[in-house]
Amino acid sequence: MIFVFAPRSSLNLLLLKLSRASITLVVLLFACASGLLGQSPLIPKSTDASPRIRWMGQAGVKRYRIQIARDQTFHDVMFDGVVNGLEYVAADLPEGRYYWRVTSADPSTRQSVTTGQFEIKPSGFIERTPTGVEDGPIVVSGWLAATGEISQPFSAQLRPGRIMDFLGTNSAGTVYALDGATGIALWTASYKLGRANTANSGGPFVPLVLKRVNKPTLVIVGYERGLRALEGASGREVWKTEFSENFAGGLIADLNDRAGSELYLSDSTRHRLLVLNAETGQMESEIKLGKKPIGAPIFTNTQSLLIQLEGNTIEMRKSNGGIVRSLKLASEITCSPALADTARGQLLLVATRDGLNTFDLSSFQLLGRSMLDATDYPTGALSVADLDGNGRSETVVVVTRLGKVVAFDLTQGRMKWFADGVPPGSTPSFVDLNGDRSLDVVLPAKDNFAIGISGLDGTRIWESPSPPGNNRSTRTQALRLATADYGDRRIMLVGNDPSGIGLRALELSKGSPAAAIKQ
Repeated sequence: MIFVFAPRSSLNLLLLKLSRASITLVVLLFACASGLLGQSPLIPKSTDASPRIRWMGQAGVKRYRIQIARDQTFHDVMFDGVVNGLEYVAADLPEGRYYWRVTSADPSTRQSVTTGQFEIKPSGFIERTPTGVEDGPIVVSGWLAATGEISQPFSAQLRPGRIMDFLGTNSAGTVYALDGATGIALWTASYKLGRANTANSGGPFVPLVLKRVNKPTLVIVGYERGLRALEGASGREVWKTEFSENFAGGLIADLNDRAGSELYLSDSTRHRLLVLNAETGQMESEIKLGKKPIGAPIFTNTQSLLIQLEGNTIEMRKSNGGIVRSLKLASEITCSPALADTARGQLLLVATRDGLNTFDLSSFQLLGRSMLDATDYPTGALSVADLDGNGRSETVVVVTRLGKVVAFDLTQGRMKWFADGVPPGSTPSFVDLNGDRSLDVVLPAKDNFAIGISGLDGTRIWESPSPPGNNRSTRTQALRLATADYGDRRIMLVGNDPSGIGLRALELSKGSPAAAIKQ
């Protein structure tokens, strides 16, 4: 431990600075990097008002620059120094809320930013809470990866025995596989956007993940002439298949009597489904469709496929392509259909301009319709979850054209709750934010990076601190936030940063169930 002492002639000046809420004594604790990798900032057990700040290391980096400030924009900086290691103890700070950020001290290395905050109360107790929220999840760390705009990242276990990592394709078509804890790229797959991997909506092909027993996980990505399968841990190519078709989406499932899983691709160029062996990329068969498919097919619990077609049509087909039943709606379908497992069996959910329609999957009989405002209707995606904790996914959460998030109870056939302030077209994610053992809803926010809404009653229980230097007039809005629950009261939340630089991650520590917003 190294102490920095002041000479006697400077003592009076330092005491004067203490009265002005500045720092008189800095204590630096140098720690072994290997011993702290994988740990998060912790609340110290002592009450000496000396917060211990820890962060994840970067490959090849030994020296880090840490700044501590009273404001999120880091204009009122209390400490700015270099640390050899992955930990810093800030001693003798006056009471108040503080914000910290850590970057590599070597300008030649990749500048990944880790951020956090803490509060020192008069008793010396150190409390970490997000700005404006009581008892909600606590932001303890984070990172920023320069990936470019990725509107819909998702989490996946790419490496055996490791925490969840994150995948996403940016607007230029490059696929990034990022370490979940640090944001450092495991690998990237760069290619030019071509006909074979650009859906009609203009977005690149969404990667598909194939988990295999006693074999590396495969990530199936698009490239300018078709598809490639890459090992999840290393990015090593396993197979490559060339196509000239335009794919609207894909699904991995095991529907036939052959060994292994199949890859079902919606070909919007020739109006068919292509069936590939997901292990090898070899073509197995094709299913001809009467109309152009919209989006990816959906796997049902009856070993069949649901396919949305142009003209507001939905078909159920067997694995050999035979039609089981068909449904044509009078009103325009506004987002992809979804399935829900309920006490009444599996239900088909279809959103139209007339509202949310519920059908019996076995007969396509209409069971009910939940109406919204006459000028409002669901957009983006239908997200089904078990928000009540009863073991069944009997709640569907939708985001509407006017920026409302609405939860429908499928057993009661009625609206449970609604909230405002989210971007139209965004997709909800689900995670237990406050430790009450029920899922909450996480969404991008119009005026912030993310918000958390109680899955039980729709109250806002958390909002993220605004990123430093956030300029709302030039925001790049995320459509989806990816989550990973590590099972030890830690949550990682990842989404497109408002600046457009790339993906931003916040590591949260679950708070108590009694969460509320300060008014």
